[in-house]
Amino acid sequence: MNNLFRACCGLALLCLSISCGNSTDVPSFLNTSNLPYVMVQVNTERDTTVTLDGGTIITVPAHALKAEGSQTAYFVVAEALTLENMLSAGLRTQSNTEPLSSGGVISLDVADSPKVTIVHPIQIKVPTADIITGMQLYKGVDTGKGIDWTEPRALAVQNNADNIGVKTDQARKLYYNFEISAPGWYSIDVPVKEISGVSPTELTTTVNAADTQNISTLLVVPSHKIILKGIPGEKAFSYTFCSADGTIPLPLGATAMVIAFAEDKQMRKLYYGITPFRISKKNTLQIELTPSNEEDVMRRIATLGILSH
Repeated sequence: MNNLFRACCGLALLCLSISCGNSTDVPSFLNTSNLPYVMVQVNTERDTTVTLDGGTIITVPAHALKAEGSQTAYFVVAEALTLENMLSAGLRTQSNTEPLSSGGVISLDVADSPKVTIVHPIQIKVPTADIITGMQLYKGVDTGKGIDWTEPRALAVQNNADNIGVKTDQARKLYYNFEISAPGWYSIDVPVKEISGVSPTELTTTVNAADTQNISTLLVVPSHKIILKGIPGEKAFSYTFCSADGTIPLPLGATAMVIAFAEDKQMRKLYYGITPFRISKKNTLQIELTPSNEEDVMRRIATLGILSH
């Protein structure tokens, strides 16, 4: 029987050297240490299956892990399957400047003591309410300014009636399935331009800010789990997303929002602003900033799914 331990006080992050992937494009307190990490103990001689709180199923076949001088191996895993998880972790859904729509993010790292090596693939199943055509598996690369998603490859889709670890009726479950042979960050995504109902649009945003403030902006489309960083425009405090001219493929009619953060360089204060809108062909937005704090921002992030309806 495998054992799971909640990683308390960042212990798993320190012991297993998980990269936080902090982004300089959002406030530093929005980082991957906010995710619920789980430490897993594995007997390398036996098959091990772990079901995370969000429904992700991880299967480690016997002899898939090799622990130096031991039959006991440890790894740490986290899932970010909701928009709120992704935002609180400072994650974005883009491959370089290509906007993506996410089906979920997984992080897995192995222990350094004893040293653990993945010698055979680990199987991962990420639950989904609906199958989105064109979803692929992307590998995360920490750029120093956040995690960029690269090297897309095809996914398999599986219906599963076993309901492992889920106390519900016998309704069939849907999963995105993939295997990994190396630790790291993995994201299930589809390019936004390939989604049905998406059209070319224009989006520009102006933030009413002061010269003493460092500004960062995010475009969020909750229905499609899209999170994109802003690009400073030619005019002061103006921002576009994914392209300098403001053009971007987006789902017409969907509810979206642009969020702005400002950190005052002189007074060391945090400011927050949000402007919801319905996506149309041409979108020109203004954002007003108000004083805030870390707790307030995290509370607002937790309610963004409600605001989208």
